[in-house]
Amino acid sequence: MEEQLLRQILTEIQALKAGQEKMAGDIDEIKTDVHSLKAGQRELYDLTKSLEHRQEETTAQLTTMAEDINFIKGSVSRLEEGQQKTQVVVDALCRRSIEQEETLRRVK
Repeated sequence: MEEQLLRQILTEIQALKAGQEKMAGDIDEIKTDVHSLKAGQRELYDLTKSLEHRQEETTAQLTTMAEDINFIKGSVSRLEEGQQKTQVVVDALCRRSIEQEETLRRVK
């Protein structure tokens, strides 16, 4: 009976040891998975930071372009005003030239 009890205890200990070894393997696998997740998380973090930096650069470029467009609009407005003034002068000169031609015809 004592021998049977010892064998039963030995069997239980062996079963516990096998379970412990399986748990150790599972823990190693979990550690590997956690390491992979951390590496992936770091890669995503770096990618996000890179995208944020590019977005800041794009925003700065858009701001610069908006300022350039406003400057160009101002220049175009001034050119249009100048063109209108020039057109008024040209129209006046044309009228004067026509009047002078008519005066010359009458004189002849």
